[in-house]
Amino acid sequence: MKIIVSYFIEAAKKFKLSFCKSFLMTVLVSLVNLATIIYFRLILNQISTSSTEIIKYLVILCLLLVCTSFINVLWSISLDKFGGEYIAYLVHQCQISIHNTQFKNINSSKISHTLYNDVLNIFRVVGNYIPSLLCSAILIILLLIFSTTIDLFISLFLLLSITVGIMISYVSRKIIVESSTSTNQKLKEYYNTLHEYTDKVEYIKTNNLLSYFVNITQTKIINFISSSIKEDKKIYFFSTFTQNYNSLMQFILSILLSLPVYQNSLPNLAFYIILFNFLMSQGQRMELLFQQINRNRICFANISDIRNLPALHGNKPIFDISSIELKDITFSYSNKSNNVLDHFSLKLMKGDFALVKGTNGIGKTTLFRILLNQYSPTSGEVLINNEKLDSYSISSYYENIAYISQHEPVLNTSIKNYLEEISHTIIKSDTVDKIISSLQMSNLHHINENELSGGEKKKVLLSKLMALEENVSLILIDEVDAELDTETKEKFYSYLNHIASRQDKIILLIQHNDASQLNFNKTISF
Repeated sequence: MKIIVSYFIEAAKKFKLSFCKSFLMTVLVSLVNLATIIYFRLILNQISTSSTEIIKYLVILCLLLVCTSFINVLWSISLDKFGGEYIAYLVHQCQISIHNTQFKNINSSKISHTLYNDVLNIFRVVGNYIPSLLCSAILIILLLIFSTTIDLFISLFLLLSITVGIMISYVSRKIIVESSTSTNQKLKEYYNTLHEYTDKVEYIKTNNLLSYFVNITQTKIINFISSSIKEDKKIYFFSTFTQNYNSLMQFILSILLSLPVYQNSLPNLAFYIILFNFLMSQGQRMELLFQQINRNRICFANISDIRNLPALHGNKPIFDISSIELKDITFSYSNKSNNVLDHFSLKLMKGDFALVKGTNGIGKTTLFRILLNQYSPTSGEVLINNEKLDSYSISSYYENIAYISQHEPVLNTSIKNYLEEISHTIIKSDTVDKIISSLQMSNLHHINENELSGGEKKKVLLSKLMALEENVSLILIDEVDAELDTETKEKFYSYLNHIASRQDKIILLIQHNDASQLNFNKTISF
């Protein structure tokens, strides 16, 4: 719970105004509920007065109930406003942390779900569940204190009833959740079997495997139904048990209030029955909120893991990359036993145009990832301008690099906006038109990645290179000429040769196709 409390305190400090508004509205809702119960007691005390007075009290009670509805609307608005600020803050914190860490530290398979689902759950806990839990607890305490001013013995009975009721509700819900988890797992297994069957229909037909899949499917259905029966038994048993407990306590309360000592007071009976039902509902609500808070602890852990990703600590600015040296580099991925790079060394100077070649999976792209500081070598050093790569500010370092990869995504926007965003500069419209014309992209003024052909996407990536090359000193190109038409490919080679001829950059090009048209002066073979 410590991590949950820390997030609650952080939200209160970071968003003082919106958080306090939301929290105070939650308190106000509870206070109005408290006032309604107390006012109801006052009405019962006036039961013997004239009908006119009773009508007046009832009208005020109705107005109080209407007021409660409006306050609930205001509460929801204040909660939404706080949620907008808090969600944006958490997501931004995570994005900054992801941006400032190495790629190897990022679990890309779960990160989008974490940023979407877990952030929303944290907001629910911090903005709603905890304040509501606290207010329910305060409301129960205040109502019990008010009850003691009327009758101490009955108040103690109410306290005991609520405490036992919360315990019953907690145990019941825990057993039901465990059972439903098992049923959901069986249902998932059944779904996966059907999914496998539909994916392999042709294979099943040609290999006469229908009976095999029928048997598996029937088994999964039987397992699911069996688990559902067990779950339903527990659900109906415990839900009925909880209802019966409430009815029993209410019956006992009625008997107690009918004893001679209470003089068969109808106002007392009516008040305590209403108070009992309200307190029991608040107690069960507290238990539910506690369960929801406890269930979402993993969300806080997941977001904290992202916010605390190890950051690249370099802060030295770099304005030009004039030399690159890899000294005795060894590297292996965590899920592989073999080294991808083994005692690899390389030295490049400004003006070098290096062709990187070798078979697939041999380490060419890994070399680029190390140069981009996405991964750190297991051993050896990466020196940029004779300084360790880790000493540089990562954002400053990337400002000097144009990295073009065949698999990289593009932004779904206009070509002009794409080039401005990717280059972080304002680009004149005639410059954009020139790039579009040179790459024969007149039909691509607006990018929709899902509708791009392979060749069109490569042209978009080449436009990125043309927008960046003036302002960078290191160019890394990972096989972008595949799927280009012959004319565009020749223009691309000519453009690279032109850049290389200026001798003011370091260029590394991964290439599988014929590179005879390129004027490279170094070859890096794997």
